[in-house]
Amino acid sequence: FFFLMIRRPPRSTQSRSSAASDVYKRQVYEKVKQANPSSKMTDLTKIISNQWQEIDEDSKKKYEELHQEKKKEYEESVREYEDKHGKIERKRKSKKSKD
Repeated sequence: FFFLMIRRPPRSTQSRSSAASDVYKRQVYEKVKQANPSSKMTDLTKIISNQWQEIDEDSKKKYEELHQEKKKEYEESVREYEDKHGKIERKRKSKKSKD
């Protein structure tokens, strides 16, 4: 069989921006995982979520600032990509009608 290869533009160098709580999760995930080696990922996420809720507002501001920095980096990389390759049209797949 022959497969039609669709050439996609390369992905941006940065991944999507994330919320402040996601920045926190990325920083503490490995420590929590080491402390709870037999726990499932959902349990680890609950533990991290509870820790996030208990953090004081000053610490949360630190993660919010990190989030804003990452968001600016992401937006800049998207702009650079679009300047180089043009804006990418994002098309949604249409649902097939049941006839």
